[in-house]
Amino acid sequence: MKLSFARDGQRRIWSSGFTLIELLVVIAIIAIIASILLPVLQQAQQRAQASYCINNMKQLQGGSALYADENNDAFPGNEGQAYKGNGTTSSIQGVAPSDPMWVAGWMGTLDKQSSASDNPAGDSTNVFMLGVQGNTSPNDPGITLVGSIGGYVNNAGVYHCPADHTMDPVDRALRVRSCSANGYVGTTYNEWEYANASQIAPNFACFIKYSELRAALSPSDCFTFLDENPQSINDGFFRVAETAPPAQNNAIGDYPAVNHGQATSFAFADGHAELHPWHNSFLKTTIPGTGTPGSDSAWVNNHASYYQKGWNYQ
Repeated sequence: MKLSFARDGQRRIWSSGFTLIELLVVIAIIAIIASILLPVLQQAQQRAQASYCINNMKQLQGGSALYADENNDAFPGNEGQAYKGNGTTSSIQGVAPSDPMWVAGWMGTLDKQSSASDNPAGDSTNVFMLGVQGNTSPNDPGITLVGSIGGYVNNAGVYHCPADHTMDPVDRALRVRSCSANGYVGTTYNEWEYANASQIAPNFACFIKYSELRAALSPSDCFTFLDENPQSINDGFFRVAETAPPAQNNAIGDYPAVNHGQATSFAFADGHAELHPWHNSFLKTTIPGTGTPGSDSAWVNNHASYYQKGWNYQ
Protein backbone atom coordinates (compact mmCIF):
# COMPACT_ATOMS: atom_id res chain seq x y z
CA MET A 1 0.00 0.00 0.00
CA LYS A 2 1.34 3.43 -0.91
CA LEU A 3 1.08 6.34 1.56
CA SER A 4 2.03 9.93 0.78
CA PHE A 5 1.39 13.32 2.27
CA ALA A 6 2.02 16.99 1.46
CA ARG A 7 2.00 20.16 3.54
CA ASP A 8 -0.31 22.93 2.38
CA GLY A 9 0.06 25.74 4.82
CA GLN A 10 -1.06 24.20 8.16
CA ARG A 11 -2.98 21.28 6.52
CA ARG A 12 -1.70 17.80 5.78
CA ILE A 13 -3.18 15.89 2.88
CA TRP A 14 -2.89 12.10 3.05
CA SER A 15 -3.54 9.79 0.13
CA SER A 16 -3.52 6.01 0.17
CA GLY A 17 -4.34 3.15 -2.20
CA PHE A 18 -3.41 -0.31 -3.48
CA THR A 19 -1.06 -0.67 -6.35
CA LEU A 20 -2.18 -2.74 -9.35
CA ILE A 21 0.16 -5.55 -8.37
CA GLU A 22 -1.25 -5.66 -4.85
CA LEU A 23 -4.82 -5.85 -6.19
CA LEU A 24 -3.88 -8.72 -8.48
CA VAL A 25 -2.28 -10.58 -5.59
CA VAL A 26 -5.42 -10.18 -3.44
CA ILE A 27 -7.65 -11.37 -6.29
CA ALA A 28 -5.38 -14.38 -6.84
CA ILE A 29 -5.54 -15.30 -3.15
CA ILE A 30 -9.34 -15.07 -3.14
CA ALA A 31 -9.51 -17.28 -6.24
CA ILE A 32 -7.24 -19.87 -4.62
CA ILE A 33 -9.35 -19.95 -1.45
CA ALA A 34 -12.55 -20.29 -3.51
CA SER A 35 -11.07 -23.16 -5.53
CA ILE A 36 -10.24 -24.96 -2.29
CA LEU A 37 -13.61 -24.36 -0.64
CA LEU A 38 -15.87 -25.10 -3.65
CA PRO A 39 -15.18 -28.87 -3.79
CA VAL A 40 -15.62 -29.07 -0.03
CA LEU A 41 -18.99 -27.33 -0.25
CA GLN A 42 -20.05 -29.56 -3.15
CA GLN A 43 -19.12 -32.68 -1.20
CA ALA A 44 -21.06 -31.41 1.80
CA GLN A 45 -24.09 -30.82 -0.41
CA GLN A 46 -23.78 -34.31 -1.91
CA ARG A 47 -23.60 -35.87 1.55
CA ALA A 48 -26.65 -33.91 2.69
CA GLN A 49 -28.63 -34.97 -0.39
CA ALA A 50 -27.58 -38.59 0.05
CA SER A 51 -28.65 -38.55 3.69
CA TYR A 52 -32.00 -37.03 2.73
CA CYS A 53 -32.48 -39.64 0.00
CA ILE A 54 -31.67 -42.54 2.33
CA ASN A 55 -34.25 -41.19 4.76
CA ASN A 56 -36.77 -41.11 1.89
CA MET A 57 -36.06 -44.78 1.20
CA LYS A 58 -36.62 -45.66 4.85
CA GLN A 59 -39.97 -43.87 4.80
CA LEU A 60 -41.09 -45.68 1.65
CA GLN A 61 -40.18 -49.01 3.19
CA GLY A 62 -41.93 -47.99 6.39
CA GLY A 63 -45.06 -47.23 4.39
CA SER A 64 -44.83 -50.61 2.70
CA ALA A 65 -44.60 -52.34 6.09
CA LEU A 66 -47.62 -50.41 7.40
CA TYR A 67 -49.55 -51.40 4.27
CA ALA A 68 -48.66 -55.04 4.94
CA ASP A 69 -49.88 -54.76 8.55
CA GLU A 70 -53.34 -53.88 7.27
CA ASN A 71 -53.38 -56.18 4.23
CA ASN A 72 -52.61 -59.70 5.43
CA ASP A 73 -48.81 -59.29 5.29
CA ALA A 74 -48.92 -58.41 1.56
CA PHE A 75 -46.46 -56.10 -0.14
CA PRO A 76 -48.14 -53.15 -1.90
CA GLY A 77 -48.97 -54.12 -5.47
CA ASN A 78 -46.43 -53.63 -8.21
CA GLU A 79 -46.93 -54.06 -11.94
CA GLY A 80 -45.58 -52.73 -15.19
CA GLN A 81 -48.77 -52.63 -17.23
CA ALA A 82 -52.41 -51.67 -16.97
CA TYR A 83 -54.97 -54.25 -15.88
CA LYS A 84 -56.10 -56.78 -18.50
CA GLY A 85 -58.03 -59.41 -16.58
CA ASN A 86 -61.55 -60.65 -15.82
CA GLY A 87 -62.98 -59.27 -19.03
CA THR A 88 -62.08 -55.69 -18.18
CA THR A 89 -59.22 -53.49 -19.26
CA SER A 90 -57.86 -50.33 -17.71
CA SER A 91 -55.68 -47.94 -19.69
CA ILE A 92 -54.02 -46.49 -16.57
CA GLN A 93 -51.89 -48.47 -14.16
CA GLY A 94 -52.98 -48.58 -10.53
CA VAL A 95 -56.43 -47.16 -11.26
CA ALA A 96 -59.70 -49.05 -10.64
CA PRO A 97 -60.55 -51.68 -11.70
CA SER A 98 -56.88 -52.65 -12.05
CA ASP A 99 -54.88 -54.61 -9.52
CA PRO A 100 -53.40 -52.65 -6.62
CA MET A 101 -50.25 -50.68 -7.35
CA TRP A 102 -48.14 -48.71 -4.88
CA VAL A 103 -48.10 -45.67 -7.20
CA ALA A 104 -50.31 -45.10 -10.21
CA GLY A 105 -49.80 -43.94 -13.77
CA TRP A 106 -46.97 -43.79 -16.26
CA MET A 107 -44.41 -41.02 -16.66
CA GLY A 108 -43.32 -40.69 -20.28
CA THR A 109 -39.80 -42.07 -20.69
CA LEU A 110 -37.04 -39.72 -21.79
CA ASP A 111 -34.95 -42.43 -23.48
CA LYS A 112 -37.70 -42.82 -26.13
CA GLN A 113 -37.52 -46.61 -25.86
CA SER A 114 -41.04 -46.77 -24.46
CA SER A 115 -43.96 -44.38 -24.69
CA ALA A 116 -42.76 -40.80 -24.33
CA SER A 117 -46.26 -39.67 -23.31
CA ASP A 118 -47.61 -39.50 -19.78
CA ASN A 119 -50.63 -41.68 -19.00
CA PRO A 120 -52.73 -40.00 -17.78
CA ALA A 121 -51.60 -36.70 -19.25
CA GLY A 122 -49.55 -34.70 -16.78
CA ASP A 123 -48.66 -37.73 -14.65
CA SER A 124 -44.99 -36.71 -14.42
CA THR A 125 -45.86 -33.61 -12.40
CA ASN A 126 -49.09 -34.75 -10.74
CA VAL A 127 -48.65 -35.62 -7.05
CA PHE A 128 -52.15 -37.11 -6.94
CA MET A 129 -50.90 -40.21 -8.75
CA LEU A 130 -48.61 -40.83 -5.77
CA GLY A 131 -51.70 -41.22 -3.61
CA VAL A 132 -50.72 -38.44 -1.23
CA GLN A 133 -54.01 -36.59 -1.78
CA GLY A 134 -56.32 -39.54 -1.21
CA ASN A 135 -57.54 -42.18 -3.64
CA THR A 136 -60.18 -40.19 -5.53
CA SER A 137 -59.05 -37.55 -7.99
CA PRO A 138 -60.33 -34.05 -7.15
CA ASN A 139 -60.30 -33.22 -10.86
CA ASP A 140 -61.67 -36.49 -12.24
CA PRO A 141 -63.93 -38.48 -9.89
CA GLY A 142 -63.70 -41.37 -12.38
CA ILE A 143 -60.06 -41.97 -11.40
CA THR A 144 -59.74 -44.00 -8.21
CA LEU A 145 -56.37 -45.27 -7.08
CA VAL A 146 -56.02 -48.89 -5.98
CA GLY A 147 -53.39 -50.08 -3.50
CA SER A 148 -51.46 -46.83 -3.15
CA ILE A 149 -49.21 -46.37 -0.11
CA GLY A 150 -49.82 -42.62 -0.24
CA GLY A 151 -51.94 -42.86 2.89
CA TYR A 152 -48.91 -44.14 4.80
CA VAL A 153 -46.32 -41.93 3.10
CA ASN A 154 -48.26 -38.75 2.39
CA ASN A 155 -45.37 -36.33 1.93
CA ALA A 156 -44.84 -35.96 -1.82
CA GLY A 157 -41.20 -35.01 -1.30
CA VAL A 158 -40.40 -38.52 -0.09
CA TYR A 159 -40.92 -39.85 -3.62
CA HIS A 160 -38.36 -37.48 -5.15
CA CYS A 161 -34.58 -37.57 -4.79
CA PRO A 162 -33.16 -34.11 -3.97
CA ALA A 163 -30.33 -34.74 -6.43
CA ASP A 164 -32.74 -35.41 -9.31
CA HIS A 165 -33.24 -32.19 -11.26
CA THR A 166 -34.91 -33.76 -14.30
CA MET A 167 -37.58 -31.55 -15.81
CA ASP A 168 -40.68 -32.80 -17.55
CA PRO A 169 -40.33 -31.68 -21.20
CA VAL A 170 -44.04 -30.87 -21.52
CA ASP A 171 -44.90 -29.13 -18.25
CA ARG A 172 -41.40 -27.62 -17.77
CA ALA A 173 -41.44 -28.59 -14.11
CA LEU A 174 -39.64 -31.09 -11.91
CA ARG A 175 -41.02 -34.60 -12.13
CA VAL A 176 -42.61 -35.69 -8.87
CA ARG A 177 -41.11 -39.19 -8.61
CA SER A 178 -37.57 -40.52 -8.78
CA CYS A 179 -38.14 -43.95 -7.22
CA SER A 180 -39.38 -47.36 -8.32
CA ALA A 181 -40.03 -50.70 -6.62
CA ASN A 182 -38.33 -54.04 -7.25
CA GLY A 183 -40.47 -55.82 -9.87
CA TYR A 184 -40.28 -59.12 -7.98
CA VAL A 185 -41.70 -57.58 -4.80
CA GLY A 186 -45.47 -57.12 -4.64
CA THR A 187 -45.82 -58.50 -8.18
CA THR A 188 -49.50 -58.67 -9.06
CA TYR A 189 -51.16 -61.64 -10.70
CA ASN A 190 -52.03 -59.37 -13.59
CA GLU A 191 -48.33 -58.68 -14.10
CA TRP A 192 -47.39 -62.34 -13.79
CA GLU A 193 -50.08 -63.59 -16.17
CA TYR A 194 -49.75 -61.02 -18.94
CA ALA A 195 -46.10 -59.99 -18.80
CA ASN A 196 -44.38 -63.22 -17.73
CA ALA A 197 -41.00 -63.57 -19.49
CA SER A 198 -41.01 -60.00 -20.78
CA GLN A 199 -41.03 -58.39 -17.32
CA ILE A 200 -40.93 -61.32 -14.87
CA ALA A 201 -38.49 -64.11 -15.70
CA PRO A 202 -39.99 -67.61 -15.38
CA ASN A 203 -38.72 -69.71 -12.46
CA PHE A 204 -37.64 -66.68 -10.46
CA ALA A 205 -39.46 -66.13 -7.20
CA CYS A 206 -41.90 -63.25 -6.75
CA PHE A 207 -42.59 -62.11 -3.21
CA ILE A 208 -46.25 -61.44 -2.56
CA LYS A 209 -45.96 -61.36 1.23
CA TYR A 210 -43.20 -60.41 3.64
CA SER A 211 -43.28 -63.91 5.13
CA GLU A 212 -42.17 -65.37 1.79
CA LEU A 213 -38.70 -63.90 2.18
CA ARG A 214 -36.49 -66.67 3.49
CA ALA A 215 -32.92 -67.95 3.59
CA ALA A 216 -32.54 -67.92 -0.19
CA LEU A 217 -33.13 -64.18 -0.09
CA SER A 218 -33.53 -62.70 3.36
CA PRO A 219 -35.34 -59.43 4.21
CA SER A 220 -31.99 -57.74 4.82
CA ASP A 221 -30.78 -58.74 1.33
CA CYS A 222 -33.94 -58.15 -0.73
CA PHE A 223 -34.24 -54.56 -1.94
CA THR A 224 -37.74 -53.13 -2.18
CA PHE A 225 -37.29 -49.55 -3.43
CA LEU A 226 -34.57 -47.64 -5.25
CA ASP A 227 -34.03 -44.47 -7.24
CA GLU A 228 -34.29 -45.20 -10.95
CA ASN A 229 -32.35 -43.55 -13.74
CA PRO A 230 -34.34 -40.47 -14.86
CA GLN A 231 -33.92 -41.55 -18.49
CA SER A 232 -35.67 -44.89 -18.00
CA ILE A 233 -38.17 -44.30 -15.20
CA ASN A 234 -41.81 -44.60 -16.27
CA ASP A 235 -44.10 -46.68 -14.06
CA GLY A 236 -43.32 -47.66 -10.48
CA PHE A 237 -42.14 -51.11 -11.58
CA PHE A 238 -38.35 -51.60 -11.73
CA ARG A 239 -37.63 -54.37 -14.23
CA VAL A 240 -34.79 -56.68 -13.26
CA ALA A 241 -33.62 -58.85 -16.16
CA GLU A 242 -33.07 -62.12 -14.33
CA THR A 243 -31.52 -64.88 -16.45
CA ALA A 244 -31.54 -68.60 -15.75
CA PRO A 245 -28.36 -70.69 -15.34
CA PRO A 246 -25.70 -70.82 -16.66
CA ALA A 247 -25.95 -67.04 -17.29
CA GLN A 248 -27.86 -66.44 -14.08
CA ASN A 249 -27.75 -63.03 -12.39
CA ASN A 250 -25.74 -61.10 -14.95
CA ALA A 251 -28.12 -59.07 -17.11
CA ILE A 252 -29.49 -55.53 -17.19
CA GLY A 253 -33.15 -54.52 -17.09
CA ASP A 254 -34.06 -51.01 -15.99
CA TYR A 255 -31.25 -48.72 -14.86
CA PRO A 256 -30.64 -47.45 -11.32
CA ALA A 257 -30.05 -43.74 -10.88
CA VAL A 258 -26.52 -42.53 -10.21
CA ASN A 259 -27.51 -39.50 -8.15
CA HIS A 260 -24.97 -39.65 -5.35
CA GLY A 261 -21.46 -39.78 -6.72
CA GLN A 262 -21.28 -43.27 -8.19
CA ALA A 263 -23.95 -44.75 -5.93
CA THR A 264 -27.70 -45.34 -5.69
CA SER A 265 -29.96 -45.35 -2.64
CA PHE A 266 -31.83 -48.57 -1.85
CA ALA A 267 -34.40 -49.64 0.74
CA PHE A 268 -34.55 -53.25 1.95
CA ALA A 269 -37.40 -55.37 3.27
CA ASP A 270 -36.03 -55.43 6.81
CA GLY A 271 -36.37 -51.63 7.02
CA HIS A 272 -32.80 -50.47 6.51
CA ALA A 273 -31.63 -48.24 3.65
CA GLU A 274 -28.18 -47.60 2.22
CA LEU A 275 -26.17 -46.22 -0.66
CA HIS A 276 -24.75 -48.90 -2.92
CA PRO A 277 -21.66 -47.93 -4.96
CA TRP A 278 -21.24 -48.97 -8.60
CA HIS A 279 -18.10 -50.23 -10.32
CA ASN A 280 -18.94 -51.07 -13.96
CA SER A 281 -22.50 -51.64 -15.32
CA PHE A 282 -24.17 -48.46 -14.09
CA LEU A 283 -21.45 -45.83 -13.95
CA LYS A 284 -22.82 -43.99 -16.98
CA THR A 285 -25.98 -41.98 -16.45
CA THR A 286 -27.35 -42.06 -20.00
CA ILE A 287 -29.13 -44.98 -21.61
CA PRO A 288 -29.83 -47.09 -23.60
CA GLY A 289 -26.87 -49.17 -24.70
CA THR A 290 -24.32 -47.77 -22.27
CA GLY A 291 -24.44 -50.57 -19.74
CA THR A 292 -22.44 -53.78 -19.89
CA PRO A 293 -23.42 -56.71 -17.68
CA GLY A 294 -20.95 -57.13 -14.88
CA SER A 295 -20.67 -57.21 -11.11
CA ASP A 296 -23.09 -54.27 -10.73
CA SER A 297 -25.92 -55.94 -12.66
CA ALA A 298 -25.18 -59.22 -10.88
CA TRP A 299 -25.58 -57.46 -7.52
CA VAL A 300 -28.97 -56.03 -8.53
CA ASN A 301 -30.18 -59.39 -9.79
CA ASN A 302 -28.92 -61.25 -6.71
CA HIS A 303 -30.77 -58.83 -4.42
CA ALA A 304 -34.03 -58.78 -6.41
CA SER A 305 -34.95 -62.48 -6.59
CA TYR A 306 -33.50 -65.97 -6.88
CA TYR A 307 -33.78 -68.88 -9.30
CA GLN A 308 -36.18 -71.57 -8.22
CA LYS A 309 -37.05 -73.92 -11.06
CA GLY A 310 -40.73 -74.70 -11.23
CA TRP A 311 -41.79 -71.66 -9.19
CA ASN A 312 -45.36 -70.61 -9.90
CA TYR A 313 -47.31 -67.54 -8.85
CA GLN A 314 -48.89 -68.27 -5.48
